Amino acid sequence: MEKDESPQKQFESASDYYFNILKNGFIESVENSTDKQYAHAHYKRVMFEYNEFIPHNTVFFRELKITFDHFLKLDQNNVIEKVFSYLPHIRKISIEAHEQLVIFLETINIPSFTELSQLPDIYINAVYDNINGNTLDELVLMEQATQKYDDVNILAMLALYHATQQLLKDKEIDPISNPSTENQTTTKTYKHQVTRNQQVLLYYYFLKMSGIDPRVDAHVTTCAELLHGLTGFAYNEIGNSDFYKKLKNPLDNASPKTVIKDLEYVLSVFKKLNHERILLEIEKDIKGLKSK
Repeated sequence: MEKDESPQKQFESASDYYFNILKNGFIESVENSTDKQYAHAHYKRVMFEYNEFIPHNTVFFRELKITFDHFLKLDQNNVIEKVFSYLPHIRKISIEAHEQLVIFLETINIPSFTELSQLPDIYINAVYDNINGNTLDELVLMEQATQKYDDVNILAMLALYHATQQLLKDKEIDPISNPSTENQTTTKTYKHQVTRNQQVLLYYYFLKMSGIDPRVDAHVTTCAELLHGLTGFAYNEIGNSDFYKKLKNPLDNASPKTVIKDLEYVLSVFKKLNHERILLEIEKDIKGLKSK
């Protein structure tokens, strides 16, 4: 990165650099492995989904990522300057979370799940993640370390994060899920096929019919784990799973037009149960989306 370049240009150069390094490393690692399917899942997790150089389990990075993703969608050519303007706010949230965690550890020896639920969700997910998790003591040190990051560190971290997200969308690196046409088998079609978003919406309203709002009354992690168990879909880390992300904002996982179509399907299913309260709620959500 050239020092006389703008932060945005430095970010773009760094992101391209990380993208190429990681992509080539991933392809080479998979090709040289004995069990390519296992290696594909492993390297995808450790290189892209949970890169060790990105402090995923910190409040600082969570807020940084949310801010970055927001401005990237608004103007990808001017994202870094916008993100940097929010750094004081992000650091403030991180410091408060760090202080809360320190006090928590000083007052509670072996916390129960109920006591842990007082902490930010990201800390709870880290504690219960058997693959990519951390202890509470490790989280204290990690959160504290992020508060010392300068602009150069943050720019490099965002460039690495952006590269990993782009690689997760890059089908060229995915020989497992994108086999050559000569190896493809005929896909069987069915009269009724339920999409992933429709599954989430069915589950979401079923929980609400039972008196549970996964965004309020229950931990999203627990609900996502249950949905994975019901559907049989595999995942590596629940906080990064598709169901977890969709359950956090079940009505915002696609364009309003698509969500309305999905809700109309869900409405048709629940009409067979004749549950008036849920039917009214689904109809209300459809009207709300149509009015936007």
